Amino acid sequence: MSQSLFTQPRYTLTFVIVTFLWAAPDVIDSIWRRPKGNTLIVRERGSHWFIRIGLTMALFAAILLAYRQPEGTLPYHQPYLFLAGVVIVFAGFVLRRSAIYTLGRFFTIDVATYTDQHVIDDPPYRRIRHPAYSGSILCLLGTGLMLGHWLGLLLIALATVVTFGYRVRLEERVLLNSLGRPYADYMRRTKRFVPFLW
Repeated sequence: MSQSLFTQPRYTLTFVIVTFLWAAPDVIDSIWRRPKGNTLIVRERGSHWFIRIGLTMALFAAILLAYRQPEGTLPYHQPYLFLAGVVIVFAGFVLRRSAIYTLGRFFTIDVATYTDQHVIDDPPYRRIRHPAYSGSILCLLGTGLMLGHWLGLLLIALATVVTFGYRVRLEERVLLNSLGRPYADYMRRTKRFVPFLW
């Protein structure tokens, strides 16, 4: 019967450290990057908590599966796959933090726009509209690979599609209403998450 590397102490410790490093800044953002200012229009509709609760539940379920159902471990879950997960997580972390830095004060954890907001198309926004979400998706995918359980990975993928799908549709409607033609033109020449593909 297969056993996930995740259940071995050194891999468990690595998983905890890596997960903390990419998740902690997002928790801090949820406290300090709330929308501020009198010129702000917020149309949140609960999407922040929908994402946070949905993804947290999926991650906890994936962790429990890795511990309690070793028969579901990917048959090729070897150290190189675990390491690939770590590399993907850090790539996602760098992409997300870069996107947040580029947006500057326009970045908030709620769906909100400033009355003086304009379209940002500097890298990493040049080819994709939501690089911060792309970074988060990479972090989640890498986390699933570190856990090495096929059903856990599927749950994380499903939660990612549902939560980010809802959030992105809401966000794009808000930006279209607020920014108008410039954002519509920007949408036509970019993809949502993956350059030239998706």
